[in-house]
Amino acid sequence: MLPYEFSAKVEAKDLRYFNLYSLYHRPLGFFVTLIGLIMFGSTQWMFLGGGLALQDEIVMTLISLVVLFYMPLSLILRAKGTHARNPVFSEPLHYALEEEGLRMTTDVDMGPNVPRQSKLRWENVYKIVKTKHELLIFSAQTNAFVIPLREIADKYSDISRILKEKVEAYKIEKL
Repeated sequence: MLPYEFSAKVEAKDLRYFNLYSLYHRPLGFFVTLIGLIMFGSTQWMFLGGGLALQDEIVMTLISLVVLFYMPLSLILRAKGTHARNPVFSEPLHYALEEEGLRMTTDVDMGPNVPRQSKLRWENVYKIVKTKHELLIFSAQTNAFVIPLREIADKYSDISRILKEKVEAYKIEKL
């Protein structure tokens, strides 16, 4: 059965989903959101209690909104820019689930000294997560192979079975 091969095209929205997942599933995303909400709530509470002048309330509300919305907005824009600048996303990526690991190749010529393939040995998989939109195979805490589920819907059960066979169960969060 191995190697099991398939292809998937990664769109800008897939990078956006990955970036947002990476932010909000780590403590940093939780704390930034919590701080923004506390700032916003306390500003409104102090203003209603008469402890803040209108101009102070406006400034503090704007600061809290920047804290709440800057991170996700910057990640969304970064994903769009990364997708537009990186020629590897212009064509589908080819994946092979092999005995020793995952191999990803591209047909795009990235120039001299730039390899057209990446390999990840099964024992080096950091974790595997299935989100609403994609299958993420992490090689480190913030680096992952992003595979859109819409591209592999008909192959998902085979891919899932192989990953469960090859990767330790504690590294698989949702599959």
